[in-house]
Amino acid sequence: MKTYTKILGIFNAIILIVGIVALVAFTADEQDWLITSLFIIPIYLNAHYLIATRFGFKKHEPSKQTSIITISLSVLTLILVGIIPLTSWNSYKKITNELETSRDWGQDTTLYNIRTDLKTKLIDNQLNYVFKARFDKKRETPNIGTYIVKLYDADGFEIEDFEIKEWTGKMDSLATKQLGIDSFGKIYWSDWQSYREIDSYNVAVRWAD
Repeated sequence: MKTYTKILGIFNAIILIVGIVALVAFTADEQDWLITSLFIIPIYLNAHYLIATRFGFKKHEPSKQTSIITISLSVLTLILVGIIPLTSWNSYKKITNELETSRDWGQDTTLYNIRTDLKTKLIDNQLNYVFKARFDKKRETPNIGTYIVKLYDADGFEIEDFEIKEWTGKMDSLATKQLGIDSFGKIYWSDWQSYREIDSYNVAVRWAD
């Protein structure tokens, strides 16, 4: 039993370190606070056990009750520090993959009959976008200074907007008339949950001076 207790003491010491690292990591990444708080339970119990038994090397034969408590503590530690964070991590990776997948928001037609297309994806708190605008061939090329993209949720409330001021002109085959513009860029986006709420967009323009 003494050898078993020593092994268990070392094992719990490792779990204690893992639990502290996980607690810091989840707190730093601003993950679910319920999951974060669960780390405190095994950290406290492990610390208490390790101090009381000197990492399992205390020279005495543990009682049956102590053995039951020790085994129960180990099982609780495995669940709270192992299974629950793993489940949460898998969920987090699934959401990350969803955010990093390109989303096509379709077309919008602005004033002056300008047809636009927008694609986005969210990577490391950066909203990456591909924006295209195509002009009405029957009209003169509009003198636009800024495109303003507005993003809305399913109820029509505006979530965010951003401006596009730099782009590459799209010319016809003879390079005599501008047919539209293409723009590739990124903006800072702090809240991934609000990004998942985006349902539609529209585009306004600000004419050049």
